[in-house]
Amino acid sequence: MNLFLRYTKDSLKKSSVDSQPLNHFKHFIPTEPSKTELEELITDVLKPQLGRKSEFKWLSPDDPCFLRAKAIWEKYQWPEQTFFNFRDLLCGCRNIPLIVLTNPKNDDLPFDDMVTETSTLSWLKNVLHSCGLTLEDVMIMDLFPMLSDNRLDALDESQRDDVVQEIFGLTVGILSDIKPSIIISCQCFARSPPARFRSFNHPVVDSLCSSMARATAQRVLTATIDNFETRVIQAFHPAKIDYEVGEKSAVLDRTLREIFKLVFSPCGEWKAKLEDFYTIISEVHAAALKLSAFISTHEQILVTVNASRGHIETRSGEWPKLKNTLAELLDGISRVASVKTGRLAITTTLQEERSQCY
Repeated sequence: MNLFLRYTKDSLKKSSVDSQPLNHFKHFIPTEPSKTELEELITDVLKPQLGRKSEFKWLSPDDPCFLRAKAIWEKYQWPEQTFFNFRDLLCGCRNIPLIVLTNPKNDDLPFDDMVTETSTLSWLKNVLHSCGLTLEDVMIMDLFPMLSDNRLDALDESQRDDVVQEIFGLTVGILSDIKPSIIISCQCFARSPPARFRSFNHPVVDSLCSSMARATAQRVLTATIDNFETRVIQAFHPAKIDYEVGEKSAVLDRTLREIFKLVFSPCGEWKAKLEDFYTIISEVHAAALKLSAFISTHEQILVTVNASRGHIETRSGEWPKLKNTLAELLDGISRVASVKTGRLAITTTLQEERSQCY
């Protein structure tokens, strides 16, 4: 028996490996908190998507997706403002996540009055503004467009179910047409449908449904709607904030506001960068126009002067090249600028049509 075995080189080496010192404070060392599903979506999906987009892509008021909505509006002879308010809320930027609510309120009022008189829209306007956005920037639609509580209650019992089905079919069709990659669900219709909707059910309703528990945990689900797949951010209806008082209401407001800021602050930053870009483009465009005018005015004089110096072949050939390059530059700038001009045209069209309805 070797009494010195425990002191041999190999034994000492083995002992030093096997008996690592214990760290009694490891449970007190702060660790990086795990990300919520929403935070992962923002980091891995939304921000990269925005980073790849160098222009605004707007949903136009004359988009074909509104034709069926207009036909339904005319069929039931609902107030004129109803259709325009539905359309105006939906005409936002397609690069930004779409907001889904339940059904409209005060939609027979002029647009600005509807926003002022409806706490949900006022809340959305406020929180989007804090993110650098406006209501006009974001696509907003109801699960049941144009079908307010009063309008639904006014229907005969025999036709109510059919109208609800028809209106929701419109919703599915529009979503299928515009294919938003991210939806923020601010309703939990499938979990607690209002009595006036009776027994209405549809697979897409379940896909778009949210819950307080999932919203608090900042969950994100995947839904298949008709022929496309989308991510559904779990939130809740802003009106729920008004149903509570005191601290409960404040907690709900903070919870929903945090969700919205996580989603829309990156969108506001992206919008600001693009607008700065368009401002620079406008300045370059103005400078290029001045240069073009200068060339057109002085070309002949300069050619004559250059000819007298014996450089006619070199210099006279450079001016057409410069003019062509400048023309290409102006054409490219005009195409970029047309994106912003297109949005201004959409805004002008909506405002003009609103004024005609008042």
